[in-house]
This record gives sequence, C-alpha cells and structure tokens, in this order.
Amino acid sequence: MRRSYWCAAAIIPFLVFVSSQDPAQSDWTEFSAPDGTFTAVFPESPEVNADRGKSGGISAITHILAASNVDVFCSVSFTDYSPRLDGSAREEMEANRDNFLNEFKAMLIESHDTTLAHAVGDSLPAMIFSATNDVDIFRLFVAVDGLRSYMILAASQKASPDDADMERCIGGFHLTSR
Repeated sequence: MRRSYWCAAAIIPFLVFVSSQDPAQSDWTEFSAPDGTFTAVFPESPEVNADRGKSGGISAITHILAASNVDVFCSVSFTDYSPRLDGSAREEMEANRDNFLNEFKAMLIESHDTTLAHAVGDSLPAMIFSATNDVDIFRLFVAVDGLRSYMILAASQKASPDDADMERCIGGFHLTSR
C-alpha cells in the first residue's frame, strides 16, 4: 500500500459530508494552520478532520480542512510522515495523483510540474493536475518536502463548473515561514 493512499482514502468521506452541507456565504475565509506553516482560503470556516495510519515502518497523520459552498468544494490536506519519506518527491506526488484518480474514478485531463514558494529563494517541488469523473471536475495541487506532503483540492460539478472559485481555492494556499 502506498503511503499517499491514506490521504485519498481520508478525503472521500469528508468530501461527501461537506459537499452535502447547506450553501455557504459567498465571502471566503482565510485560515492559518495551527503550527503556522501555511495559510489557505475557504468558502467558509473549514471543518477539520484527522486520520492516522502506519505502513512499511512509516507512520502518517493526515489532517484535512474542508469547506464548500453551492459551487465548489475546497480542501487542504497535509500528511506528516515519520520517519522521513525515503522516495523522491516526484514519486510521492505521482502516487498522490494516481491514488486520487483511482479513488474518485477520475480521468486525468492534464498534469504538469511546478513549484511551491516557501522562503525567499526556496521552493518545494510540486505538481498541479486536473481530472474529471461522471459528476465532478477536479483541480489539485500537490507538494512534498520529505516530512510533509500537501494536497489542495478544488472540486465543482461538471455540469456547471465554477472555475473562478476553483482557482481561488488552489491559489489561496501559501506556505509561511516558521
């Protein structure tokens, strides 16, 4: 079992629960991580969930923050690994992408490498991709630093996607200096 499977498996029930909630206000809320490592924007105050797992001597704790409005579901998941991941950042990002596609029965539309700015002159390897299934369209941003992986997910109904809010969700995530 790939470590990043935990993240995809933890998101599914949370996506169903949060997306079934009543419509939120149109104002977005900035959220700061309790440990000060990132900020993100959500359509409303996010629900918080966590899941633990262990495989192949690696322990993982996945935290999921998620909120939705009528048009978009937005989540930030981050997984802390102990000990440090032994594979490459690229392998972990590809595993996150492939596990997501499998869990949501989605077809990849596009995928490309990018970076996530961290400190001045420093960045993490990252990947952004989009996918679709019978009902939804997804945009995801994945970044890995060895001890932690981040996955930012924006989902909207395929019949009437809200590109602006999906972009607001993905673009509203920023690492901060600790």
